[in-house]
Amino acid sequence: MAEDYKKVLVVGLGYRTGVAAAGFLSARGADVTVSDMKSEEELKDLIAKLDKSVKVIAGHQRPEILDAGFDLIVLSPGVPAGIPLIQVHSGT
Repeated sequence: MAEDYKKVLVVGLGYRTGVAAAGFLSARGADVTVSDMKSEEELKDLIAKLDKSVKVIAGHQRPEILDAGFDLIVLSPGVPAGIPLIQVHSGT
C-alpha cells in the first residue's frame, strides 16, 4: 500500500506520529515532505530524527504547499482537521 504513494505530505511533526509516518513512508521509497507550524529551530530535535531525504516546511502550513501535487496527505492526530491547508485539500 505505501508503495502506491510516491509523493506524500505529513502534516504535523509530532515525535510519535509525524516522525514515525515520515520514516515509514520514506523507507518504502516515497518522496516525503513534512510541514509543521513550529519553527525549524523548535523542531530541530525532531528534524534530526528524519531521513535526510525528507523535506521539511517549518513555520507555516499555507495551502500553497499543496501545489506540489501530493498523492497522499497524512494528518497527525494533534493537528486540527479544520486548518486551511486541509480545508483547501478537501474542498470545504
